[in-house]
Amino acid sequence: MKTKEKIAFFEQNVLENAEKDLRAQLDSYEEKLKADYQEFVEETDQTNKERFESEANAIRKQNNKMLSELQIRYQRDLYLQVTELKDKIIAHVKERLKEYKETDAYCDQLIAIGRSIQSFAKDEKFDLYIDPSDKALLKDCEEAIGHKVIISDRPLLGGMRGVLRKRDVLIDDSFSTYLENWRENFDILGGDKR
Repeated sequence: MKTKEKIAFFEQNVLENAEKDLRAQLDSYEEKLKADYQEFVEETDQTNKERFESEANAIRKQNNKMLSELQIRYQRDLYLQVTELKDKIIAHVKERLKEYKETDAYCDQLIAIGRSIQSFAKDEKFDLYIDPSDKALLKDCEEAIGHKVIISDRPLLGGMRGVLRKRDVLIDDSFSTYLENWRENFDILGGDKR
């Protein structure tokens, strides 16, 4: 082999070896880049997933807070409307009671209530009370029941209260108590709870 041939052979071997080394280094570098890229993608996906979950939780909390505030506002509005409705109904009932108290049926009802209390009391001493506005019916009630009737110092709106002295029992058939019980038990969704 001549020197030129040796140089050409050497040059070819060096170039082939350099090319193999370069190709191996490039393949290694490409593999490293692919691995780094895959790791970056996985970390980015995990970070995005965690961020998404965090933001989704924050949005859920915000929605729950807004729903809670809306619910409280609606309950307050409903309460105010129910209270207004109750007041209107009670005002209407009071007007109707005034009309009813002008009838003979009301006097008959007072007498029936008084006799019922008298029957319940049996031989026990008792007091009967009527509303101050029923003062005109006092004599009729006393004569029909056969017992003293007292004008109450508290408004009853109508009806009668009886107190059994020995047992210290209040029998309350006053319209004011009936209205107050109705007001407390009134339910807009289901009507009267009784």
